Amino acid sequence: MTDNASLDNIDSLLNDDDKLFDDLNDAILDGMEDPASSGLSRFVDIPVTLTLEVASTEISMGELMKVGPGSLIALDQDTNCQLQVKVNGKLIAYAEAVAIDNKFGLKITQLVEQSNRQNAI
Repeated sequence: MTDNASLDNIDSLLNDDDKLFDDLNDAILDGMEDPASSGLSRFVDIPVTLTLEVASTEISMGELMKVGPGSLIALDQDTNCQLQVKVNGKLIAYAEAVAIDNKFGLKITQLVEQSNRQNAI
């Protein structure tokens, strides 16, 4: 990180200053465009893992062992369902897949309730 703060320092800041954590949480969840304007710039470079979950299914080991090129596996999600957006494994929003410069992208369609999103951070 650019300000030489260690992860321990960040953890201590978050644990010691509930207001700072609440401000950071609100900025992330409300989509603040300029975190520097609220004094949260020291957090903008902290990495999080964003994943898009399309669907899943449960199959037996026997079925898995038969999988090969050309195999089709039915998943548990309808094709018209919104996709789940997760941060560090926690659901924060729903989205639809879009193409951005020949790559997959997300268009957020709905945020989950704020109390649920707070648990993701």
